[in-house]
Amino acid sequence: MSSFLFFGSFNAIAWGAILFCTFLYKHKLSAIAPVLFGFVPLALVHGMYDLSSDAQAAIGLIFIPIYALVPIAVGGVIGYLLDRHLTK
Repeated sequence: MSSFLFFGSFNAIAWGAILFCTFLYKHKLSAIAPVLFGFVPLALVHGMYDLSSDAQAAIGLIFIPIYALVPIAVGGVIGYLLDRHLTK
């Protein structure tokens, strides 16, 4: 049980960043960009990641959400620009 909590806390980095981006928006539609840019790469990398490749491969599960902050930031900027466009 503690391992799920440990890895879940690292995944909270990714969804916490997505939630932070959505606090800046006025329209719900703008939240689609950071969600897609954040969760799609996470799902792809978690799905393709081979834990049996090496003894230290499980450590990569910690770094995947940290690496996902870059596409989340890109999606956050796109969502912010979309929000400004919808506000006009």
